[in-house]
Amino acid sequence: VPTPSGIDEPINWYFSGAFDFGYEDPCAYVRWAWSPQIADMCEMASWKKTHLPSDDIDAIVMDVWKSVGPALVGLRGDTGGSMAKNTVVGWEEKIGIPIEAAEKHGKDTWGDLFNGELWAKRVHFRRNSVLLQEVRELQYRITKSGRREIWKKRVSNGVMHGDHCVDAGCRYAY
Repeated sequence: VPTPSGIDEPINWYFSGAFDFGYEDPCAYVRWAWSPQIADMCEMASWKKTHLPSDDIDAIVMDVWKSVGPALVGLRGDTGGSMAKNTVVGWEEKIGIPIEAAEKHGKDTWGDLFNGELWAKRVHFRRNSVLLQEVRELQYRITKSGRREIWKKRVSNGVMHGDHCVDAGCRYAY
């Protein structure tokens, strides 16, 4: 990135990541690379998998932690439900690394803000990204009360589309 004096400076990259913990619903993870020096953000990882035992999830979280070291600015997690914050505290204590509980209030606002980044073309996805596939397939429906909600268990072409990577990446890690 050129400085005001015209000298190129290397970009200092930082990372943020989030887990949407699940068992029947997928456990999903997304990691972003970003820098205060530029407006863009780059997806570094996204995946999801069902029926992972807790020991496997422990190992995955530790691998994430070790792979980015001190450049990991934030790691958030969501286990869903009314006890989600307490459950994330349990994961944090079990694994021994700091995991913030994902903020559920205002999650639609974070989704809308992320959409603004998409429209501004400041978000860059990996090729064959699981997150990008969810973003492309995500649809909303209007409830009888007029509230907008994500159509979570929508099936098209025999594939059920969820929002687990979208929750992790576009609402919690973002």
